[in-house]
Amino acid sequence: MTPLQLGLLAVLGGLVIAPAYLPERPPYLIPVGLALLIGATARMHPRHAFYAGFLAGMTLYLATLNWLANLFGPAMVPLCAILALFIGLYAALTAWLHRRLPGIPLWVVAPMVWVAVEWYRSEPFVLRFGWIAPSYGVAHVPAFGTMASVVGSYGVSFVIVMLAAALVALWPKRRLGAVGLVAVWMAAFAVPAGLLRFARSDVMARPMRVRLVQANCEDTPEMVAQSRIGAGMRAEVTLWPEYSFLSDPMRDATTWRKLRAVARENGTWLIFGGKDQFDRANPDRYRNTAYVLAPDGRLIGRHVKVHTVHFINDGVAAARVRAIPTGLGRIGVGICFDMDYPDVARRLVEDGAEVFLVPNMDPLEWGPIQREQHRAMFAMRAAECGRWLARADVAGGTSVYAPMGKEVARVHTSEPTRLDAQVGRLAHRTPYVRYGWMLPRLCVAGTLVLIGAALLADRRRRP
Repeated sequence: MTPLQLGLLAVLGGLVIAPAYLPERPPYLIPVGLALLIGATARMHPRHAFYAGFLAGMTLYLATLNWLANLFGPAMVPLCAILALFIGLYAALTAWLHRRLPGIPLWVVAPMVWVAVEWYRSEPFVLRFGWIAPSYGVAHVPAFGTMASVVGSYGVSFVIVMLAAALVALWPKRRLGAVGLVAVWMAAFAVPAGLLRFARSDVMARPMRVRLVQANCEDTPEMVAQSRIGAGMRAEVTLWPEYSFLSDPMRDATTWRKLRAVARENGTWLIFGGKDQFDRANPDRYRNTAYVLAPDGRLIGRHVKVHTVHFINDGVAAARVRAIPTGLGRIGVGICFDMDYPDVARRLVEDGAEVFLVPNMDPLEWGPIQREQHRAMFAMRAAECGRWLARADVAGGTSVYAPMGKEVARVHTSEPTRLDAQVGRLAHRTPYVRYGWMLPRLCVAGTLVLIGAALLADRRRRP
C-alpha cells in the first residue's frame, strides 16, 4: 500500500474509535480502530507515521471534544491539534522502534509506548488532559472495572492497545487467532457483575444514606429546600455542588449562620463548595474549597481543589490531600476536576478514605457529550480505588457509582432536584492503590530502554 493509502487507513482508525465516546454508543470497536491506526503507521516511515497519526488524532478529537467550542470557541481547534500531536508522536515512535528492533513483537512495543505517551499527555504535560483514553471507553463494564482495581486506567489502556497490536500481528497469517481475540474481547462485555464479587467490588458494607442536591450555583433557597427532611429516606450526609457559593461563605455572617442551621435542622453532615478568599485585596486570589459541617453546625474539615481547570480562574491549587475524619468514618472529598486524575482519589484512600463524596460542576451549556465523557472518569476512579462515589452536580451529572465502576443511580433532569441513595464505606486497599499506580512509570522506563536499545542497534549497523 502507498503512504497515502496507509494514512487514510490510520484516519479511518480514528473515525472508528470516536463513537465509543459519544452518548449511548457502545465501545466494541475501540480495538478495531486502534488496530487500523497501529497497522497502518507501523508500516510507514516514522515521519509519515507522525503525519498520519496526527491526522487520525485530529479526526478523533474533533469528533469527540467538539463540546470544547462551548468553552473556548474556535480555539478548540488548536487545542485538539495539541492533543493530536501526541497521537502523531506515538505513531512515529512506534514505527521507528518497530523498524529498529524487529525482534521485539509489535504487541509489546505498541502498548508500552502508548501508555508512556498517554501518561505524559495526561499528567506531566502542561495541559494535563487525559480525556478520550481507551480505558475510559469501557469504564462502565464490570470486567474492566475489576481490571482497573488492579492496574488502573493506564493498565486497562495497555491491555486494549496490546489486543489491537496482536490483531495486527495475527491477521495476515493467523486469522483464526485474531477471531479468537475478538471473541475474548466481546465476551468481556457479557461477564455479569455477580461473577466478579471476588474483587470486593460491589460490597454494601456499613451503608450510609446520602442526599445529593442538584441546583445552580448561588441558588441557596433551592439548595436549602432540596435539603429539608421530608418524605422518604432520612439522610446522614447532604452534598451540594461545587461553587455552591461564588464567594467566601465564612466571610458573610448571615450566609454562614444559614449553613449551620441547615446542618442542625436536618441533623446531617453538610458538604458544599465555595471560595476561601485568603487575599482580601485581590478577589482572584482564592482557593476552590469544599467545606464539611457536622450535624451541630461546626466546621470540621475542608478540601481544597488540587487540579484546577485550565484557562479559567479556578482558584489557587492545593498540594495536600487528606481524608476528613467524621463521626461516619473518614470521608474522601474531591472537587470535580480532581477526579479526572488518578492521584487525588488514590491519595485519599491511602489516607484512609472509606467513600468519595464529590461536589461537581458540569454546566448545562457544556452539553451532553461532555457529561457522558465525564461520567466515565468518575466510574474509573471508583473502580481503581474500590470505593463508592457520589457526586452532586449543577445540571444533570448528579450520580452514584459502585466500587466496580457501575453507575447505580443518577438524575434524569438538568433542573434542580435531589437524589437519595445509599453508599457503602469500605476500608480495604485495592492492588491498584498498593502498587498498580506505578505501571505508567514502568512503561515510561521501558520505552526509554527501547529507545536506547534502538539507538545502540542503529549505531552498530553503521560501518
